[in-house]
Amino acid sequence: DNTSLGALDLRTLDVSVQVSVALPEQIWVDAVVEILALEDGVDQIQLRLDPFDVFRCDDAAGDPLLCEWTSTYYGKVLVVTPPTPLAAGETFLVDLGYTGSLSCETEFMLPPCGFGEDRIFITHSDYFPTRPGAYDTFSGVLRVSVAGNLSVGATGTFVGKVPWEDGDGYTWIFEHQFEDFHMSFSVADFTRVEGFAEDPGVPISVFVTGEHVDNAGAVLAVMEDVLGFYSEIFTPFPWNKLDAVELPDSFSGGYGPLSTIMVMQGIFGVTPEEGGFMSLVELFSHEIAHQWWGNFVAPGAGDSVWVSEGFAEFSSKLHSEHWAGHRWGFVRNGMTYTYGVPQTNDNAITDPLVAVNPYYFYIVYNK
Repeated sequence: DNTSLGALDLRTLDVSVQVSVALPEQIWVDAVVEILALEDGVDQIQLRLDPFDVFRCDDAAGDPLLCEWTSTYYGKVLVVTPPTPLAAGETFLVDLGYTGSLSCETEFMLPPCGFGEDRIFITHSDYFPTRPGAYDTFSGVLRVSVAGNLSVGATGTFVGKVPWEDGDGYTWIFEHQFEDFHMSFSVADFTRVEGFAEDPGVPISVFVTGEHVDNAGAVLAVMEDVLGFYSEIFTPFPWNKLDAVELPDSFSGGYGPLSTIMVMQGIFGVTPEEGGFMSLVELFSHEIAHQWWGNFVAPGAGDSVWVSEGFAEFSSKLHSEHWAGHRWGFVRNGMTYTYGVPQTNDNAITDPLVAVNPYYFYIVYNK
């Protein structure tokens, strides 16, 4: 938790979000933010958030606060003014309500969200408030409300669903007991298939759509094997469970937040009898490796992403050797880097400029 970079620390988030396939990209959010002052005299709280229509900005007592949008180096931020300056060690709650449209255009490598006729996902979008320019981790609760019979898979631990009073939908609740910086979710007509990884002794599950339910057992077997392998060569799995959630194929890959991985839906249907099953094994082993590299051991700044991606890819190739009995994964990555990156573009993986290098993937993942 990078608390040394400012006068504030974001401690907890309680986020309730409502989405609808009938109203693409439109969301309604209630968010309660707990802020800890690290210095005396804090008279402003800056929150990074997409520029939504904020209809409520109150303190814990329900009294309105002065909240104004301003432009900064990090884009638009919401500036909240407490009634009196905060003292070091003092906590302060900001209760926000807002609505608006998300922009789902791809940023950098992955789309931050997507809305379809029967699917919705939000992964990297600034739909919940964080501190601009900081890497705060926080605990909290995520509630996702959606009409109809659609289900939700999300970061955190699923603790239950509550039917709406009118019977037209459900609110799905996920507890984030470990400090993290993700609140991501996927909405579809999911079936949750549960399993258990004997080593390291944690529950595992997949959130899959109907056409992939029959292959869920094979996916769970891969997850169990990967968890056992990494728990032996690294350190025992550090979290309380692992879920794998389908994302639309438009996501083009996977994503590994804490105790949950999110992977493009098509890969869930690849069976062990098919030649492409190794692709499933490699993708899952990479995303599961992020439970150690990226979550348990986290980058300290944006230019340290190689700590997450570089070691996750290397770990995936170690597991591929264990699974398949050959080192072709290592050879393929080495050849991709060696023959794919011109010498003039060959940044060190620790170079901040690698983020804008057109050969970013080859260097950070394969080098």
